[in-house]
Amino acid sequence: MAFTYENYCLKQNPFPRTGSFPLNSEHEREYAMALSGRSSIKTKIKEKLSLLRDGEMSAFIFIVGNQGLGKTHILKYVEYFVNENFHNLMPIYVKNLGKAEMLEFYKRIIEAIEMNYGREFFITLAKDAKKLQSNLMNDIFKPFPEFKTILPALAGSDITALRWLYGEKLDSDEREKLRIIKEINNFNASSVLVTLIKWIYYVRKWKPVILVDELESILFEEKEKLREFYERLRDLIDQTSKEAFFMFACMQTLMEGTKGISFLHPALYSRIKGDIVYLKPLSKSEVEELVRNYLKIFRTSSGRKYISNPLFPFTKDAIKEIHEQTRGYPRDVLSLASKCLTNGVEKRKKNIDAEFVRAVLKKEKIPVEIKVPTPEILMEPTEISTSQIFGTSQTRKALRVEMKKQRKLKVPATKDEKTIEDMILKLLEETPKRSERFSVITRKLKLKKELAKEILSHLEKKKKVKVKRIGGGYRVYLT
Repeated sequence: MAFTYENYCLKQNPFPRTGSFPLNSEHEREYAMALSGRSSIKTKIKEKLSLLRDGEMSAFIFIVGNQGLGKTHILKYVEYFVNENFHNLMPIYVKNLGKAEMLEFYKRIIEAIEMNYGREFFITLAKDAKKLQSNLMNDIFKPFPEFKTILPALAGSDITALRWLYGEKLDSDEREKLRIIKEINNFNASSVLVTLIKWIYYVRKWKPVILVDELESILFEEKEKLREFYERLRDLIDQTSKEAFFMFACMQTLMEGTKGISFLHPALYSRIKGDIVYLKPLSKSEVEELVRNYLKIFRTSSGRKYISNPLFPFTKDAIKEIHEQTRGYPRDVLSLASKCLTNGVEKRKKNIDAEFVRAVLKKEKIPVEIKVPTPEILMEPTEISTSQIFGTSQTRKALRVEMKKQRKLKVPATKDEKTIEDMILKLLEETPKRSERFSVITRKLKLKKELAKEILSHLEKKKKVKVKRIGGGYRVYLT
């Protein structure tokens, strides 16, 4: 008889293979609500949301932490918690701005609203706004009066009006048809965003809760552009402190360093420093809670009824081992737990104990690193040679041996090297910034790290790429 996850009283492997939060999955809500530990953070967030609901100033929270500490999970938890507990709050999740531009911020919010509420939301909003008293309409649309002008066209489902609302460029005939002068651009987008928030609040009586993930993605911009973005962000928060709540998730590099908020905009940093929450790795008991909560999501009905140990098939010593090996980083905990279950089914293991966890680590050759949150980063991204980053290059013979381990590349080693070079260059060409993190390149192309290091070293010698140190990792740029 086949040994499956059913033998563990599970419908499937509940742990994401990579350990990352499974965005847009069928069970996203269940995963989101399985947030474990973080009790003080949950309390702080709930207090802020209650203040916002009751009409008090709430404004923002910054969630700061290293990769893999669960920032995305916290934001998705807030999204679902708000949906289910606050009828007058409107969660809006935005992932990875990529540009330090208010226009990009505005567009991403518009896209998120359309995705969750449909285009009809804006049409109905325009229809309802037309019913307001004129003095209230004037107050709502004072930051950007063009909104008031375009209301009739929006209420009539005019496609050109919707394109204007989405920040698209219109030609002179289209603007004349709508009787507008100004388009939405990066110079006025912050005023437009203030107007949008007030429009939603005063018409629908909903206060937007804007959840912005991976805000550190803007750090590749020039300093002056970042300083301007920080200034506009401060103005936006100040002007909407009673009508909206902002929650930003980012790495510590956004707080410190010569491109960080504390350096480029001390006034904004002074404003937010009391509402910065720094994430720490999970304790052993919190890791146990995390594993238990994920198992519960996919536990079979019979398992829920008859199993006395909610950690089954994991033993207590297995949880202890997982905590020690991963240093309590949620992403690594989930990834290792996933591998243990997969191997447990394969080996028909009745229970997963500490010895089996160690065996899985050895078999999978999982690189377990000691991850310590960086207390301070005071350097800009600096250029560095691949030999400095990766050490001395392998010999050609060693490279051939490594390439033979790449089972999917069934061609001579010299041709393999050229193929991999082309794959890396193509990947970089297709990214918006013509650059990518080293870890992402190895994951997307399914390359072993040592092989990727050697290939990048060759590409840098050919002056086709540059590798730069950024924070605790490396980024590859197409030259």
